[in-house]
Amino acid sequence: MPNTYTQIYIQVVFATKGRNIKIKSEVRVELEKYIYGIFNNKKQKVLAIYANPDHLHVFFSYKNLQITIPELIKLLKLNLQILLMKRTFALVNFPGKKCTELFLMQKVRKIKL
Repeated sequence: MPNTYTQIYIQVVFATKGRNIKIKSEVRVELEKYIYGIFNNKKQKVLAIYANPDHLHVFFSYKNLQITIPELIKLLKLNLQILLMKRTFALVNFPGKKCTELFLMQKVRKIKL
């Protein structure tokens, strides 16, 4: 009897308020590492992150089912707000649900034993 192996890939896009250019290029790498750490702590596999001046892309494989996708996104937004309030490198406000886009991709492969 074949088993089914499923992978779900998710891309999340966060936009700054009004899509204003607020994320400085000199801190982009530091911000991306911070985001990677949040996902890594929640046992998610990050495939790509990119911080544009007015929005962020996070593409990851949803692996840890102990946390729901909405909880993960809420945690990410909360941690980003805390980081950005402590630091003066970027004045970023990621508003509520209006500017968060979520794209889902699913790959299903049957494995014969």
